[in-house]
Amino acid sequence: MLKQEILLILFLVVFSVDSIYVQLINDGPIVKGGTIHFYATVFEGNQPSTGAFKYEWEDNAINMHTRQSPMQNSTDQWTVTYEADKYPIGSYIVQVSVKTCVISEIICYEVGSSRPSFNITGTLNGNMALQQKNETIETNFVSNMDTVIHEIVLKQSDKDYIDKAPTVLTYWFMIVNGTLVPYNVSLPYICNGSVVTSGSVKAFGFFRKRVKVKAPVSNVNVTGEQLDTARGPPLFYKGAYNYTKNETCFRYKELDNNCEFPIQRYLAYNKSTVLIIIKNEVSKVITPVAVTVYKVKKQAQLSVIVVPVSFSLVAVVLIVFGIAYYIQNRSRFLIEVADFNFGQQYSDMEYKTFSERLRESIT
Repeated sequence: MLKQEILLILFLVVFSVDSIYVQLINDGPIVKGGTIHFYATVFEGNQPSTGAFKYEWEDNAINMHTRQSPMQNSTDQWTVTYEADKYPIGSYIVQVSVKTCVISEIICYEVGSSRPSFNITGTLNGNMALQQKNETIETNFVSNMDTVIHEIVLKQSDKDYIDKAPTVLTYWFMIVNGTLVPYNVSLPYICNGSVVTSGSVKAFGFFRKRVKVKAPVSNVNVTGEQLDTARGPPLFYKGAYNYTKNETCFRYKELDNNCEFPIQRYLAYNKSTVLIIIKNEVSKVITPVAVTVYKVKKQAQLSVIVVPVSFSLVAVVLIVFGIAYYIQNRSRFLIEVADFNFGQQYSDMEYKTFSERLRESIT
């Protein structure tokens, strides 16, 4: 009976291990002297497990850190501080082994593990963020019409570290049409001519962002069939769009240096709104234009009327001038009429020789 129970337990163990995996994440990298947080989650399939587990933690640092948790749910967190005077900058490995136990925690077996790496850096980790109109700018373009707010956003672990510092010094530099190097690439840092050396109780950070200043779209005027705008190129537009209050454009046309462009479209409704969306890298202007379509009587083109009438007038003029010319010049013409009667017979028309006729003509 005991042998059957042990075999049943081993069968359940194999079945459970095949369906479980461990996800291990952290909020690294951290600056030297900082604190890092590790988060382990046990999954069964795509969902967190509903079982109870033990977590055994360790890292590969000299002066190793270890931790073992009691039985708990599918998540566990481990927080470790790496003192700057004990742990140099570099790459480290952390490992978590997840176990489950049966028979009142007498028999425990591993159901999963994870072993990722993390980094300890010599400088603060974060980035420089730009804001305009209370919005974070995701690109490198800023508007020349609004104030730009520069902010250093540190990783939460590094922010927690410097929040404990008694003194924090910040230096800002702006490079315009030239080059400015605030430090000599490697330690020690040089700021405003003062050399700042590194040490176990000091942390440094260097952040930069290249920005391009652009003029926003302004002064959009619609006149007849033309639209004019003042802006900084390049400019993109999309016209002839019925207003739905939920406009999205998947493709824009790019304009050249000419700020005017026509909009041509056949509208099927009596009243429509042509929505003109113009944007560049720092702004977008939406201009609705109301359009009313009228039904009018079709008229023949002017050429269809003018051409036949013109040719008719030319013909009349030619006829009149021809008649007048004839009346004026008919007296100059002499008309002779010859009456030939070939049917009448003459008696004197007898046959004569040539010599007889010659003699007769002489006499």
